[in-house]
Amino acid sequence: MEVAWYRALSMLDPELLRPERPRPLKRVEFERLIDAGVFEDERVELLYGQLVAMSPQSELHILVTAAITKFLVRQLGDDYLVLPHSGLSSWRLSRPEPDVSVVPPRGWRDPITDALLVVEVADSSLRKDKELKLPLYAQAGIPCYWLVDLEQLVVEVYTQPDRRRYRRVVVKKHRDVVRAPGLPRVAVPVAKILPER
Repeated sequence: MEVAWYRALSMLDPELLRPERPRPLKRVEFERLIDAGVFEDERVELLYGQLVAMSPQSELHILVTAAITKFLVRQLGDDYLVLPHSGLSSWRLSRPEPDVSVVPPRGWRDPITDALLVVEVADSSLRKDKELKLPLYAQAGIPCYWLVDLEQLVVEVYTQPDRRRYRRVVVKKHRDVVRAPGLPRVAVPVAKILPER
């Protein structure tokens, strides 16, 4: 299923290459390159077999990500791991790096595949986070996805993953509280993680 998305993203027209075809980079190959230090000075993630350079973060993006991380660590304690900017390894051709993810505790060498919550803080990356990453998170069955829209200053809460989409989306505004199904202790006031409009 990811291959079709890869073709849509490819800069080369596959018809011009026939009978050859573009070859996507596999996640395990990408991870070997990371381990070899190939991307030491770069921020990249793997989406649908393509290396994607990640945009520099604005100050607001950095502060919002830090506030969300702080709230989640406080509310979840030692029962879960709250990981800022860490790759998820649930796919064959992708290894997205959400701004924050919540995962069950694991051994030192266990791959990070089973997030209970992922958070993307989006300004210039809004379209990528909505149209490319959201289907990946839904496909992996991640129960909750928070998309923090820095332009509108709202949090879109996606739940009930179904194939490549989420069946339910609720928009939380400044006066609301953001929650995550399966993580009953999580209750983050939007006013504490986003400035007022």
